[in-house]
Amino acid sequence: MSLKAIPALLFHTAAASIMIWAYSSLSLSPMHPIIMSRKGGHWGFLTIQGLGFATVTVGLGLVCDLLPGLKSLNTMKRYFQMISIALACTISSIYWSLLFFAPGLILPRLPHAATNPMSIVPGEPSSESRLIRIPLHLDLALHAAPGLSMALDFFLFEKRYTRDQAWRQAPLMVLLFVFWYGGLTEYLGVLNDGIMPYPFLTLSPLPIRAAIYSGAGLLAYLSFQFLNTLHPGRPLMAQIGLMQDEAQPIHHKTEKKSD
Repeated sequence: MSLKAIPALLFHTAAASIMIWAYSSLSLSPMHPIIMSRKGGHWGFLTIQGLGFATVTVGLGLVCDLLPGLKSLNTMKRYFQMISIALACTISSIYWSLLFFAPGLILPRLPHAATNPMSIVPGEPSSESRLIRIPLHLDLALHAAPGLSMALDFFLFEKRYTRDQAWRQAPLMVLLFVFWYGGLTEYLGVLNDGIMPYPFLTLSPLPIRAAIYSGAGLLAYLSFQFLNTLHPGRPLMAQIGLMQDEAQPIHHKTEKKSD
């Protein structure tokens, strides 16, 4: 490992630590017992699946920093990052928008002590329940850190995706994930007596939920395309000389041969 790999190593270590801490802190939420009593638990939430993908992505980046010779591992990291960027941007966009403008559609409701927890339907206003907000630092770790980590990692340490990757592979991966998450959510809804992970899904009929899944998938793909278009091509850290640029040695060799 060269000295130029240290910034990436520190970044990936910090990002992974924050997201692992966020997941381990879910048990401190007042909603944790209720969520765990339902099928799917926390993994039924898109937020947690996005957190998982982002954590795996920076984890693979960390291994690549330590073992730069494993090209196949770097390729795997690039594919994980492709879907992680799309997911993280979508999660942040939907969550923070609803949190500020329609919190009742995204925040869970916790019943008062004298109420049966399973009698509360998420999203439905009730004098027997109240909206639950998690601490701000945990909120940021769950709903902002993955998006920021993926964007910074992409621009600082990764090259832009090729046209074929952006226009053929990315939409296929997003489409597969939409079918996966939509199918999983509907299945868990059946097992949990119609209660979905998020209140806005619980309150929506199936056609509206299908439109939500499709719209979220489109937002995910457009978010990925937007960031990929903004990318300068080479990693920013390579442009300022703080990272080894893989393409640069090949470029020099080509020039010498042409002379």
